[in-house]
Amino acid sequence: MSSAEREEREPLLNELIFLDALRGYRYAFESLVERWQQLLWRHALRLTGRDDAAWDVMQEAWMAVARSLRKLRDPGAFRRWAFTIVTRAATDRLRRRGPEPTAGDDALDELPAPEPEGGEREQAVAMLRAALDRLPTDQRAL
Repeated sequence: MSSAEREEREPLLNELIFLDALRGYRYAFESLVERWQQLLWRHALRLTGRDDAAWDVMQEAWMAVARSLRKLRDPGAFRRWAFTIVTRAATDRLRRRGPEPTAGDDALDELPAPEPEGGEREQAVAMLRAALDRLPTDQRAL
């Protein structure tokens, strides 16, 4: 099977796994976690800025997914729905913890200027990520 065929079948497989999880099959829910954990955890890490906080958010998010799985009517919307749940869990956690100390206002001045030659997009993305990492964690979700 070619990679294009695999990519084409992936959304269908995700929907089938979701439908089995909806029917109450434990293996299917475990498969959902296995398939989505890393991607959702990276999102939680970007929002919280800390490994331990991201794992806490993931635990809360998966519990919320398990509790409200039956509310999702469109299996194709699982990705967007799961990311929304993680975002809300991260926002709630950050709100409960309160703001963290921030870098000074001059943090953006410390970013390197982009090089005008090749790789400008990659460098712009790297600069944006660096700037986002310097934001207080309670503002990253915005």
